[in-house]
Amino acid sequence: MFRVEAESLRAEFNANLSLDIKSLRLLCVYDLFGFSDELLERCRYRVFGEVVTDRVTDEMPEAEGAVLAVEYLPGQFDQRAASAVDCVHLIEPAAEIAIKSSRLLMFDSGVSAEDMERIRHYYIHAVESREKDLSRLDNSESAEKKPVPVLEGFTQMESDEELAAFCSEWGLAMNTDDLHEVVTYFQKEQRNP
Repeated sequence: MFRVEAESLRAEFNANLSLDIKSLRLLCVYDLFGFSDELLERCRYRVFGEVVTDRVTDEMPEAEGAVLAVEYLPGQFDQRAASAVDCVHLIEPAAEIAIKSSRLLMFDSGVSAEDMERIRHYYIHAVESREKDLSRLDNSESAEKKPVPVLEGFTQMESDEELAAFCSEWGLAMNTDDLHEVVTYFQKEQRNP
């Protein structure tokens, strides 16, 4: 009905990638975990869609051409999913549920495999998202947790040469005066960052 965002994205692809995409559908996809049939029905048009503008289905519509599904990487904040969980909890406060969201782009049949590669490269921001495997429904994946290193000897740096070398080594966007203030702070804290 209202395809403003999809039309804007289609125009962006056509303009920035020199493509000729005739049509683009943009769908919000939710992977739901822990939902009873009754809770899902109560949430269908109160959380996942609007009765007037949306059609909420349990199945992916048939695609005319290529499709591209994009999801956040594990560990990245998913605002749409977090908001949906909050809304479900307004309906059923005790619900033990989880939600993951993704976006599904459905293209017309004129979009070639080469065009799709260019679209993937343009649209998927590798720092925060990745292509989603639509054949897999999994909520067990989480971000790798790495220990945070302690910068031993940080509070002992005093000379401008030491501070300049540290800024250079770590690629910091500050000068030695700025770093000196940070060192002073951690000296007062009596710990290394």
